[in-house]
Amino acid sequence: MKNVIKYTIFLFALMFSYCAYSDALVDSVKLWGQCIALTNDAEYTEALDCFNKSIKLTPNKASPYIGKGILLNKTGKYKEAIESFDKSIELMPNKSMPYIGKGVSLNKLGKYQDAITQFNKALEISVSDPRIYIGKSASLYHLGKHKEALECCDQGLSYADKEASLYNTKGAALGDLERYQEAIENFDKSIELMPNKNNSYVGKGDVLNKLGKYKQAIIQYDKALKISASDSLYINKASALMRAERYKEALDTCNKGLEFKQHPYLYNTRGAALGALDRYEEAIDSYNQAIALDPNYFEPYQNKFCPLRNLKRYQEALETCDKAIALEPNRHNIYEIHTNRALALNKLERYKEAIEAAETALKGMPNYGLAINAKKYALQELSKD
Repeated sequence: MKNVIKYTIFLFALMFSYCAYSDALVDSVKLWGQCIALTNDAEYTEALDCFNKSIKLTPNKASPYIGKGILLNKTGKYKEAIESFDKSIELMPNKSMPYIGKGVSLNKLGKYQDAITQFNKALEISVSDPRIYIGKSASLYHLGKHKEALECCDQGLSYADKEASLYNTKGAALGDLERYQEAIENFDKSIELMPNKNNSYVGKGDVLNKLGKYKQAIIQYDKALKISASDSLYINKASALMRAERYKEALDTCNKGLEFKQHPYLYNTRGAALGALDRYEEAIDSYNQAIALDPNYFEPYQNKFCPLRNLKRYQEALETCDKAIALEPNRHNIYEIHTNRALALNKLERYKEAIEAAETALKGMPNYGLAINAKKYALQELSKD
C-alpha cells in the first residue's frame, strides 16, 4: 500500500509540475487520474492505452512519457520503457526522474554500467533522491563492485534512513565481503522496515548458510516462501537441507520447486538427495534430467559418478567422468574427476590407464589421498602379472 500511495503522489506531482494550465490540462488531469487508478489496480493494458491517449493530448509534455515508462518497467517491457524515458529526457532534460527510470530499465536488462551512467546523470540534478542510490547500488552490486555498492548505500541512507531496499543491498554487499554479522544486521533492518518482501529473508538465509547455520537459514527461506516462491529460493533451501543432512526434506523441497519450474539445479540437488537416500537409479535419472535441461552444466556429470559406481556400472561411471573433463578441463577441482576416472578404470582392470588418470589428478593436487591410493592399487595389481 505504501508503494501505491508513493506512486500516486509522485504521478500527481509530476502532472501538476510539468503541465501548463489550459483546456488540454483539464482533460489531461482527468486522464492522469484514470491512468493512475488503472495502474494501481494492475489493469496494465488499459493503463497503457490511457497513457498513450494522454501523450496524444499533450505530446510536448514529458510527464505522460514518464508515466508510460514506469508502467512499461512494471510490466517487464524494458526496451519500450527506455524509448519512453528517452522521449521524456528530450522534452525535459533537467529533471531526474527520466534518468532514474531509464537506469531501472537498463538494470533489468543486465546493462549495469549503462544504468550507472543514467543514475549519475540523475545525481547531477538531484543528490538527495534515495531512488537513485537504490538503483545505482544495485548496478554496482551486480557488477561485483561490492565496496562501491556499500558506499553508495551509505550515501543513500544519509538522506533516507528508512529505505529498506538500501539496507537489503548493503546486506548483500557485506555478505559478499564476508562481513557476515554486519550483513545480518542490515537484512534485519530491511525486514523491520519491509516485512512483506522476501528478498531480505533470502539474503539473511544465504549468509546463515555460508556460516554453517543451516537450521536458521532454512527458517529464513521458509519465511521468504510464505511471501512468494521462486525456483532460486527452492534451490537455496534444498542446498541448506542437504548440508544439514536432512535428505528427505531436501528431496521434498526439490520436488516442490520442480512443480514451480523445471530447473537443472533442482534436478541436480534432487539427485544428490536421492543418492544420499540410497535410491541410486532415481538419482541417476534426476542427474540425467538436469543434463537434458542444460548439457553444459558440469555438476550432474560429476555427481552421477557415485550412484553409477555404487551400482557397479563402471563403464558408465568412466564415461560421465570423460564428459565432465571435456566440458571443463581446467576446472578448479578437476583433479577429483581424474581421480574418479582412475577408480573406475581400476574396477575395469585397466590399470595402466588408471595410473595415468591418477597421475593427472596428482599434478593438480599432489597430496590428494584418493589419487595416491588409486595409483598404488593399480601398481599392485600390475605387479601381480
